[in-house]
Amino acid sequence: MLYQMLLVIFRFALKQYFKHINVYFEEKLPADRPVLFVANHQSAFMDAIVIGTQINRQLHFVSRGESFDKGWKRWILSKFNMHPIYRKEFTPELTKKNPEAIQAFQDLLKSGKSILIFPEGISETSPRLNQVKTGAARIVLGAAAIGEEAPLLIPIGLNYTNPHQFRSELTVNFGAPIDVSKYQQAYLEDEKAAVKSLTTEVTSELERLTLDIPDEELEYVVNSVKSIYEEELLKEDFICQKEQRRVFNVRKELISAAQHFNFYAPFRLTHLTLHVEHYKKMLLNYGVKDSWLKPVKNEKRHFMASNVIFLVMTFPVFIFGFVNHAIPLFLSKKLTKKSLTRPDFKGSLQLSFGVLFCIICYTVQALGVYYFVGAWETSLLYLVSLPMVGKFSLVYLDFYKNVKAEWERHYFRESREEVIQYLQEERMRLIELLNGVRSDYLATR
Repeated sequence: MLYQMLLVIFRFALKQYFKHINVYFEEKLPADRPVLFVANHQSAFMDAIVIGTQINRQLHFVSRGESFDKGWKRWILSKFNMHPIYRKEFTPELTKKNPEAIQAFQDLLKSGKSILIFPEGISETSPRLNQVKTGAARIVLGAAAIGEEAPLLIPIGLNYTNPHQFRSELTVNFGAPIDVSKYQQAYLEDEKAAVKSLTTEVTSELERLTLDIPDEELEYVVNSVKSIYEEELLKEDFICQKEQRRVFNVRKELISAAQHFNFYAPFRLTHLTLHVEHYKKMLLNYGVKDSWLKPVKNEKRHFMASNVIFLVMTFPVFIFGFVNHAIPLFLSKKLTKKSLTRPDFKGSLQLSFGVLFCIICYTVQALGVYYFVGAWETSLLYLVSLPMVGKFSLVYLDFYKNVKAEWERHYFRESREEVIQYLQEERMRLIELLNGVRSDYLATR
């Protein structure tokens, strides 16, 4: 009951925390088979919340054992279907309990339950996949050996633009199920070899489903090129599918191209990076954004004016929503800052404290309205309106930022035409250079 209630609350909360959540399933999730879900781990327990809210089945979670160090913690965590596994880096004296824990997970799968595990064994906010450990393979292959029907293993790629930034974006890729029954005979003959083979396949699938960038230098190059060249690539006709799926595929190709040139022609990548840095410095010196230089067919002034009118007319609703959510937002921000001990927990704490304080403040505010008005109908109507006006305020702020950016672009293009023309020429030269690099990369495929 508690699990289902939290599921409903966090489904709504995630839609407010993230500006866009894009979820893709390569195949429909099977309803009649137990599944071991395996995912990359970038944002502490937010990762578990995200996955749990996107699928229509109750999950059991493989959790870090050091969180179960107190009796009261063990009791609370068990209510959320969390089960410990112990890591030698943190609790080496308790790793002797792992065989029993693995057996318990295998029993859960055998009984038809589904489990979520993060096989990297550590949460780090970076676009790099850490070494995938063998625990997931051991659990699922052991369950297949003792059950009548082998469980499925489904890889999941979590791709945040920034999990700690409010109103950022998230793409969740559910891969095709891996039928572990094909490893059963090998598991009976050589357990270690079968576990290693399955772990290798899991690693390959997670790399495919995530924007995995192997090192920081390549990350800088990819992000720099992406900010300038991504929109050009998205215009290509051969890149089909839904918009956000196209975005993921383009970014995946950028990473692949950067890796290719880093290995086969590092001087070419260095040359490109220098040109990109030079262009970005020019933008900075002139106080210009790259988006201002993109060709515009028509200046829709009447459209911009209508946007301003809309913002003015709906401003009272925005203020009502903002005022009613100022306290929970302030408290969640302060308590997150005070409680933060690891950087990868920031987004998770912001989300959780935001939910907690919104529930508390909604209750107190509704009771306050009832106290002063004396009508429960009015109090209930006010309570129901709070999440809706809160959502509207977030949309209003996003819309305001877009309108403001459009007006800034329009003003600069009107007042500094010579600067815009000069920078547009520089941009076109850079785009031509990128097109040449891309053509050479495609020729190698």
